[in-house]
Amino acid sequence: MPSKKQTYRGISNRTKQLINGAESMTVDFKRTAQVDSEDLVAFANSESGGTLLLGVDEYEGTDGHQKGKIVGCQVSDKHKLNIINKALSCFPPVEIEVIVENTAAQAFYRIEIPSSPFKPHCTARGTYKIRENGRNKAIEPQQLLSIFLSMETGRFLERFKGATEELESKLIHTFELVNDQKDMLSDNLLSLDKHVDEIKQSLNNKLMEIFGKAITANLNAEEALDFSENTFEIAEDIKEDIDHTNLRLLKIEKMLEQIYRQQKQ
Repeated sequence: MPSKKQTYRGISNRTKQLINGAESMTVDFKRTAQVDSEDLVAFANSESGGTLLLGVDEYEGTDGHQKGKIVGCQVSDKHKLNIINKALSCFPPVEIEVIVENTAAQAFYRIEIPSSPFKPHCTARGTYKIRENGRNKAIEPQQLLSIFLSMETGRFLERFKGATEELESKLIHTFELVNDQKDMLSDNLLSLDKHVDEIKQSLNNKLMEIFGKAITANLNAEEALDFSENTFEIAEDIKEDIDHTNLRLLKIEKMLEQIYRQQKQ
């Protein structure tokens, strides 16, 4: 979008360099503060952009070469706003920098128009121009198509690059997540396997204990009652171990389902 920059109390080095030469592919001199939108789109559509110097006339120097001569022009907020509105009226709007510079007695404008990433631009009337050989030239249909295809290809490649980078980032994140879950799952499986071995050993010991008590138990009713109660307690312990193991298996099953859903996404 157009933007207004600072005011120079003097002549910038850039302007000194530009007026030391003739009008060219990248610079144009104009005696008045009047700007044609065709000048703006012509520079915006070119590969290098360009500069408009308003209040600068062209003359032939003593060495026979054309140069710029500062003659000054009317400088005011009204004129500056008019220049900006000309840029805004283009389609799409042309980005410019409006800079005021001064000699001891005269003020003038320097307008910088960079090569646009949104080309091709046209005027409000639909006129397409480009800067070539120090003048504005109408863009031929084939050239216009070439510019349009070139810019669309560049924009497509930028969007494609952004999409692939985003996809790559998501894949890396997914792989990291799967690896983290895999490590966690592996730890849980090892822990579960160890727990199952402990239950087997405990069950075997308790069964041996029951078997031994069954052999040594006599027919005394009181001893038989104690034997039954002890056996019941052992059975309850075994049941608790089995319930605990089932809970561990359910947690691992949920974890596997979560990993599967994340991989599908």
